[in-house]
Amino acid sequence: MKKTLLGITMIIALAGQARAQSITVFTGPDFRGEQQSFSREASRLSDVGWDNRIASVQVRRGEWQLCRSERFTECITVSRDISNLAVWGMDYAVNSLRPMRGRQMP
Repeated sequence: MKKTLLGITMIIALAGQARAQSITVFTGPDFRGEQQSFSREASRLSDVGWDNRIASVQVRRGEWQLCRSERFTECITVSRDISNLAVWGMDYAVNSLRPMRGRQMP
């Protein structure tokens, strides 16, 4: 019985991970350069060395806010790949990001 419950728990956990929102950011336009994937919010990209470095994004799942300021202000919401954030005036200007799951859109 314990093995069955453990197996079911692992399957549920893996299924949740497969559906988790994620985004990959790139230092260059057209999904080039260094890259980093995120699956949860980062209120201070400076803490992980990614502030003001993002030029393009690939949205793997869900909607994401990309924000000029730390702590999620001056944001745009994206739900698809953006090959050049310059079109949105956000190239090399993103300092925080977060998934929008369960949040009200501004």
